[in-house]
Amino acid sequence: MGTVAFLAAVPTGAIETGSFGLDVARGTPDGRLHIPVRAGRTTTGSVQLWNKTSAPIDLRLSVAPATVDATGAASMGGDAAPVAWVKTPSPVHLAADERRSVDIEVHGPRHRLAKSATVAIVAEPAAPPADAAVIERVALTTFLEPTSDKAPTVLGVLPWVAAALLVAVVLALRAARRRRRPAPGAP
Repeated sequence: MGTVAFLAAVPTGAIETGSFGLDVARGTPDGRLHIPVRAGRTTTGSVQLWNKTSAPIDLRLSVAPATVDATGAASMGGDAAPVAWVKTPSPVHLAADERRSVDIEVHGPRHRLAKSATVAIVAEPAAPPADAAVIERVALTTFLEPTSDKAPTVLGVLPWVAAALLVAVVLALRAARRRRRPAPGAP
């Protein structure tokens, strides 16, 4: 018997299968996860996972490229670069009927983002039954959004360091010149 994968990437509301669910940990107007991205820094967002069964379950979380079109419809595929910035804990063990928030880390690239990037946080059983005809898999659309902070990036600090060194050298040269000048009235 073949394996069929089920994927859901909806714009709003919780996503659940017969045995587990996935949603944003803190509600957002559009039901999607929004994580700020700061150049060269780590930021976090949270998702909510829950076990709908009376037995423990291990879920594998992963990240996949995703896109959102002009109508707001999400689909899998797109720019793969942002996937490398996102780290998910995996596997996540949930006891029977347990609900838990899980942090998603984003390690920002060295440069500021010019626009939002889109990925999908994917949840699926870590070890699906060998005889499963359908593997339940859900995905939550996640926006990685540039921040408006004006903090310098790692590369942006270098010009400031160079300017500070230049000022220090100029001040040191002036101080050395003053020491070499004879005092008034000295031979």
